[in-house]
Amino acid sequence: MKINIKNKVKAIAGMSAILTLCGTTALADPWNSIFLQVDMDGGGGPTQPGFLSWPVPSMTSNTYQWISTMTFYPSNWVYSNQYTPTGAVTITVIATNAEYNIQTNVIDPFPFWGDAVQYSPNGIDRGTMTNETWGPLYEDFLCVSHDTMVGMGEDYIQLTVSNLAPNTNYEVTVWDYDESVSDGSPGYYVAWGVQNPDPYGTNSFQPGFDTLPRLARVPDGGGWPSQVNPNDQEFAYSKSFFVTTDANGSFTVYGWEDDDTWQTEQWVPFNGFAIGVPPVITNLTNITITSITYSNGTNIVLNWTFTGGNGTYTFSVCRTNLLTAPKATWPVIVTGLHATYYTDTNATDANNFYIISSP
Repeated sequence: MKINIKNKVKAIAGMSAILTLCGTTALADPWNSIFLQVDMDGGGGPTQPGFLSWPVPSMTSNTYQWISTMTFYPSNWVYSNQYTPTGAVTITVIATNAEYNIQTNVIDPFPFWGDAVQYSPNGIDRGTMTNETWGPLYEDFLCVSHDTMVGMGEDYIQLTVSNLAPNTNYEVTVWDYDESVSDGSPGYYVAWGVQNPDPYGTNSFQPGFDTLPRLARVPDGGGWPSQVNPNDQEFAYSKSFFVTTDANGSFTVYGWEDDDTWQTEQWVPFNGFAIGVPPVITNLTNITITSITYSNGTNIVLNWTFTGGNGTYTFSVCRTNLLTAPKATWPVIVTGLHATYYTDTNATDANNFYIISSP
């Protein structure tokens, strides 16, 4: 099917198989349907409406690790289909302090932050975002930190989720933000991946030289969500990525400091997380483009519908400016979508042709 709209934008719906990148691509917003969303309530901070609370106390001393485990039940799910867990899901959060000396088995002296001692790990509530819609999520957090410029990756947060379906893809969304970080200066990030960034205290790295595989990289400082992304405040400081459970139905991901350049400290805030599963469809047989519109002047928004399908599904979008080019050569601009819409922010040519396909 071919549709013409202003500026000669066209779209073609197809059923060709295109390889997806499930498990490797970071997304700005989650594509899957979230069934569990949790707010890490640091220092007695508020809970975001619609989220479950995970209390993180304000610490009174430094420790090697803060370990906390909670169990969640189907009655807690905010969405369900045939792929959401039917039983309890157990989640463990471990926050590791790099000041721990693995050789001497002691906590090294922790430096002062100005006129106040900052403990790590710690639960912190800034308490300043009371007028923000998403303030309860963003103003408080679990944090690991220290005020010395040692190798990155030594402070990290570990998230382990158990009792899911084995060998199954799930989507994880993480929030990492502290309004006090950098005041919007570039270069401050929290990276997430499936590899421990500092096994046994031996794997620190210099900024810009992180060789660890990353599933996501979240900017962790800047203006309030309503300022930097007023139309999508919930996900202003978040990323989503796919992971696959092992044979026992578990997965583990890690978050660590991954700045571009040396800063005065390491600071890894963790506001909360969500877990999602794909929607359910059956007997997918056809894809139909329903609309192509402009957004913000140059962005092109594609919408489509489908019929049928079996189990989970993904869509891919191809784009070219040469309609006569063999369709197998059209560049894939996005893949692994669990949604029926896509915004093309790089449609700079006067002529654009699109293919929407599903494996």
